[in-house]
Amino acid sequence: MNDGEDVISNFMAITGSTEDDAVMYLSMHDFDLQQAVVQYQLDHPSAGDSAPSHQEMPSPIVDSGSPASPHPPMSYQMEGFGSPAEPQRPPTPPEGRILASGSNENLQRLFARPAYVVGSDSASLAVECTKAADRSCWVVVAVVDNSFPCECFTRDVWASDAMRSLTSGSIFCYEVNVTHSRGMTIAERYGVDVSHLPCMFIVDPVTKFKVEELMLVSTEAWRFDSALVVDAIMLFITSHDPPHDPFANPTASSEGREGSATGRAGGHEGAVDNPLVVDVDSEEEEVMSPPTVTPSARAQSGLTEDSFAVVAPSPVTLDEYLVDDDATDASAVFKLRCRLPHSSPTLQLRPDTPVTKLIDYLAYLLYTEDREKYTVQPQISIFSGFPPRNVTSNDMEGVSLRTWSGVRSGDVVMVRVNA
Repeated sequence: MNDGEDVISNFMAITGSTEDDAVMYLSMHDFDLQQAVVQYQLDHPSAGDSAPSHQEMPSPIVDSGSPASPHPPMSYQMEGFGSPAEPQRPPTPPEGRILASGSNENLQRLFARPAYVVGSDSASLAVECTKAADRSCWVVVAVVDNSFPCECFTRDVWASDAMRSLTSGSIFCYEVNVTHSRGMTIAERYGVDVSHLPCMFIVDPVTKFKVEELMLVSTEAWRFDSALVVDAIMLFITSHDPPHDPFANPTASSEGREGSATGRAGGHEGAVDNPLVVDVDSEEEEVMSPPTVTPSARAQSGLTEDSFAVVAPSPVTLDEYLVDDDATDASAVFKLRCRLPHSSPTLQLRPDTPVTKLIDYLAYLLYTEDREKYTVQPQISIFSGFPPRNVTSNDMEGVSLRTWSGVRSGDVVMVRVNA
């Protein structure tokens, strides 16, 4: 094969095509200039009129026994996007990454796998899952081969700024290449159809189970929409508690329970014997002793024994800030769609609505949606923008929807329970 840059330039000179088309067709035919030009002219009959007249190409070589590749099942139609049109990929992927490992430095920078993505050629998935579990992070896995669509996936998704921003403490990224024996073993374990790559999913680092498929959407020229991928990952993260091992440190849990029992047995006379039940890791219940209060202290504070009973939180509403659907003045309406784990309510509020009131309301919604999980209103954060960022990390006291930095009317915000 000639130098990648010379082959691309020659293809563009012969066909009059763009550089994107040149790279795509050459990659589909293992950078065989003759085969790539023939295929391009078959797909673009009118292209011959604009190409230089002195170029003569041999008759096309057609492999009638090669089955056509069906559309990838992990793609779907969107405005401006869709399943790639035929021709798609070569019958068999090349043995190596042509664009990422070629001599053209510009192409290498575009198509090389970023350093934050660990590959199956350098480390096992089990090792990465252990690291992710220690940090309570999910593992995002991509299964690829060396075909042109997979190289484009690296360029558009892995190398995107949005994906890089998610790796700072939120996820671990792992790439499985089925051209390696370890990669093929992993792909078979997760039931991946290696004839339709790339594909992407999320793995629980504790159980090693696949917990979420991620939809990949591309144009006909194999340009992937990284925004949809990042949005799907963020929605998953904000809708699920961090991964955890319910059986981790059983000795510590046992010692904690024994300590609580000892504390209750050795308490002062007159202490309130009213244990609180606290949800621990959503898997088991741990009994904790309440504060020790002497009769004199209770008398001074005005507290009674009933003060220590666990009661449901008072209802929180936004009735005084709601705006009717038929409101005609757009400046008097602040519209938000709020993504919660079990619902996505759309709120139409007055612009002067306090953000703290909105936070209390959304926390109360979470509590009402899952009373078995939450005995009180959980502490929450609200994420917005792209890439999503925490817009409630600062002090929200005195901030209204109108003055809320990073959030505008019509935005979608995501609610996440604080760890």
